[in-house]
Amino acid sequence: MLAVAAGAYHSLAVEGEGAVLAWGGNGNGQLGDGTLVARNSAVYIPNLDGVVAVAAGAAHSLAVKSDGTVWAWGYNSVGQLGDGSTTDRHSPVVVDDVFPSGGVMPAGWVATSGSSANWTVVAEPYAGTQSLKSGTVGNSAHSGIRYTGSFRDGYVTFQRKVSSQFNGDWLRFYVDGVLQGEWGWEQDWARVGTFVTAGTHEIAWEYEKNGSGASGSDAAWIDSVELPTAFADVPTTNFAFDYINAIKDAGITTGCGGSNYCPSQNVTREQMAAFIIRAVEGEPAACTTAPFLDVPLSSSFCKYIKRMLEKNITTGCTGGNYCPSQNVDRQQMAAFVIRAVEGNPAAGYCGSTAPFSDVPVSNTFCGHIKRMSELGITTGCGNGNYCPAQPVTRDQMAAFLARAFLGM
Repeated sequence: MLAVAAGAYHSLAVEGEGAVLAWGGNGNGQLGDGTLVARNSAVYIPNLDGVVAVAAGAAHSLAVKSDGTVWAWGYNSVGQLGDGSTTDRHSPVVVDDVFPSGGVMPAGWVATSGSSANWTVVAEPYAGTQSLKSGTVGNSAHSGIRYTGSFRDGYVTFQRKVSSQFNGDWLRFYVDGVLQGEWGWEQDWARVGTFVTAGTHEIAWEYEKNGSGASGSDAAWIDSVELPTAFADVPTTNFAFDYINAIKDAGITTGCGGSNYCPSQNVTREQMAAFIIRAVEGEPAACTTAPFLDVPLSSSFCKYIKRMLEKNITTGCTGGNYCPSQNVDRQQMAAFVIRAVEGNPAAGYCGSTAPFSDVPVSNTFCGHIKRMSELGITTGCGNGNYCPAQPVTRDQMAAFLARAFLGM
């Protein structure tokens, strides 16, 4: 077997040839065999091959193929399958990371200056439901699209297709105005790309028609674009740059809005609940009962706080409340993280040895802070101290989460 994964009640395995086996509970179609029938023995998932990795949520499943595409199936109440819907899928569907909704151009993608016709989102995909197609132009005209963003070190890759006559029309790919590749004639879907260094870059595609043939039938397409994007307000010099991008890639955060992460902002208890539950198990189901007196069903954080309670990561703050808008300090955060990773340490775990100069063994959170240090999740705040009462900022939180849950 190449890989295995386990959800709450189902399991997945990848065979050496890239086929996927599944067994266990199937109430939401998480086995991917097109049924809702639980399986006590492994069954093959039809029409899914070339898989190199799998992962499983509580009731949904994911697979990565050798061509770089991601496929998902199962429970989809909050869009965890990434197919642009909230409909459960009983068979694998592709995760279309850039062009998921019909006819809608992704934010930040604009026509290149001087283009004769804009690129459009169309139902002619490499995989999934949508791709981006060059505009219809006549001879000696062109159609361009570009995306400018903040990137970290990594590869810009995409699937491309071209339909034109021999030595006639061309699809060209640029980074910061420098040509990286060009393709003409009849080119079937294939993944191509180039490496970019950290910083702001303009990524652009241009389709040029300079040969005979019907202007409506000749075109180029791109799909499944992978961009190593970074948050605009997190420079490479930030100590948590790699940690922040790691939790972004893992789906633990989408930032604070407007392509930003707000690294120096303090973390509230409700925000911490969302980060930890996403790190532990992904997106939970919606709240049906309020977990605390001060956490109504209408709160967007209700489902995360409820799971924190159900998993014994929190018992609230006082008097049946959770205090969702209160800032989390470093000692509280240690308790949340350690409980999520392995549960509470034994009573008296600190013994007679304090883990940091400012964390006496009498501190209620001494055992949690000591385990944080032993597991390499923290080295303190400097000079042998931990700064237990200091609020946790979002960049510090990213470091704690990446070390605790992503093995960094």
